[in-house]
Amino acid sequence: MRKLPLASLALSSLFLLGCMGCCTGFTEGFTQSFNQSFDVSFRQSFVDSCAPEVDGMPPAEARRTCGCMADFMLTQYSATELLKLSAETDSPEFQKVMEQAAVGCVGK
Repeated sequence: MRKLPLASLALSSLFLLGCMGCCTGFTEGFTQSFNQSFDVSFRQSFVDSCAPEVDGMPPAEARRTCGCMADFMLTQYSATELLKLSAETDSPEFQKVMEQAAVGCVGK
């Protein structure tokens, strides 16, 4: 009766050791998939919240400008950094990022 749990543990350990050597591709694929999903979600959420706040610009132009800003931020910051910035929208750092993103996007 004791051999079954030990055998099961041994097989599990062998599987994990084998997986550690071959899982690099899986991890890279997962990370790439996560980043792509994050980018799409961040861009959509940013445009949806940004565009209505833009004054003096037609809605379509506001959405395009906000999309450009989101794209800029996605190329400059990691998902972790963007999540942190999103939680601190009143901070000077957030305002600086928004200004940087707007510089290259307004009027394009």
